[in-house]
Amino acid sequence: MVSQIILCRHCGSDRLRRDGMALNGKQKYFCNACQKGSRQNPTPLGYSPEFKDQVLAAYHERASLRGVCRIFGICRQTLVTWLKKSRETAQAQENTDQS
Repeated sequence: MVSQIILCRHCGSDRLRRDGMALNGKQKYFCNACQKGSRQNPTPLGYSPEFKDQVLAAYHERASLRGVCRIFGICRQTLVTWLKKSRETAQAQENTDQS
């Protein structure tokens, strides 16, 4: 039998204990060294950058905020957050271009 050593994602310690199962069926672990929890093989949550670009392009084509949210099935606050971040990055890029 081959045993697999699992290390903490946060501190690298091997002092992990099993801490139940997540809703998606993955094993949860708790690190006794750093007191943080993690999952086995975590996957990133959220939307892909391509999807975000597609949604923002649809919004910039003069579609309404609620209409874009309804078409793409995203929360209105999510779209508002994406719009704020895109404005901030555009302003930061303008500032670096002017310097």
